[in-house]
Order: sequence, then structure tokens, then C-alpha cells
Amino acid sequence: MQSKALSLAIDGFQAPSRMHALRHNELPHDIEFLLRLVSGDAEAERQAVEGTGRAPAFIISASEFFIEQVLFAPGADAYRVLGASSSVDIQILRRNMALLFRWLHPDTAPVHLREAGFLRVSAAWNQVKTPDRRSHYDAMQVEGRHKPSSAAHKHRSAAKHAIPKRLAQQLAQNKARLERPNRKRVGLISRVLLALFNRQPG
Repeated sequence: MQSKALSLAIDGFQAPSRMHALRHNELPHDIEFLLRLVSGDAEAERQAVEGTGRAPAFIISASEFFIEQVLFAPGADAYRVLGASSSVDIQILRRNMALLFRWLHPDTAPVHLREAGFLRVSAAWNQVKTPDRRSHYDAMQVEGRHKPSSAAHKHRSAAKHAIPKRLAQQLAQNKARLERPNRKRVGLISRVLLALFNRQPG
């Protein structure tokens, strides 16, 4: 039976535009199969070739592309980076972490993923590797989901200050209008006095 994860990986590899939707979907239940493929598991590769009829190089490239685009997508949380959901136990997270590190080994990893991928996996694992860290991370994730976005906050802040700002502008305009006639009168008196003082005696 063909792997669901591998089918999605091949579809996305052939039509990259589909990857955008996959980034927001739940991960396939057998994502471990892709991790085994990229980490050099010979048995997984044999099963993949038999199940798809594809060349090994194509299968590995499709699997790597899926991991890069879906697991390592910008904004992916620690669980997704590790190829799992927040409900899995620590053993699965540790197993996936080990498979990803094996794939990202300097002797085998694609150059463009070697350092960046290693840092993503390391950071994700450090956030959830102990019960205390995982509890703290989960709490922060919940808080982040309920916290207004910065854009919404800025919009509300602007709306909050919009009325006082308009009032200040209106007061300034009214003050300018009130002062304008006085300035004219002061200017006229000054000119009259200046003319009187500068008159030559007759």
C-alpha cells in the first residue's frame, strides 16, 4: 500500500503550487515514512520504489521538498518542524528529531538546508524536550493564538486616538481663525504709528 505522505510529497513536487495548502493542513499520519526515506533507510526506499514505480532519486527529492516546504515552512511551530502534532508523546518527537538530524548530517544533507534545517530542528527540540519546557511552550502557543495581532492592535490604537487628534486639529484651526483679525489690526496700528513718527515737520 502506498504511503499517504509520499503521495502528497510527489504531488507537491510535481505541482509546487499545492504546497501552500499543505502548509496549513494536518500532517499525514505516516509522515515518519518520509523522514525514514530522507535519512537513508534502505527498507523505506525499497518500499517506496515498489509502491510508486519511481526512481529512488525522484522519491528522495520529492520527500526532501515536502519537508522543506511543509515542515520547515515559515511560522511552523516546534511540533510541525519535528513532523508531529502537539498531541504526540515525547518518544515520537525524539524519534523524528533523530531521523531529521541524520538527514541533516553534513555528509548527506542538501547544502541549502544543512545549516538552516539543523538550526530549525535544534530549536524545535529544545522547546519541547522536557515536560517543563513543553508545558511552557504549549502555554505560550495558546496565549499567542488568543493575543490580538499587531495589525489589529495598531488599528484599534489608531481608532482610539483618532477623535482626540481631530479635536486638536479643529481647535488649532479655530485658534488660527480667531487670531487672524487681531494680527491684521495690530499690523494696521503699527503702520499708522510708524507713519506718524516718520512724518517730516511741516
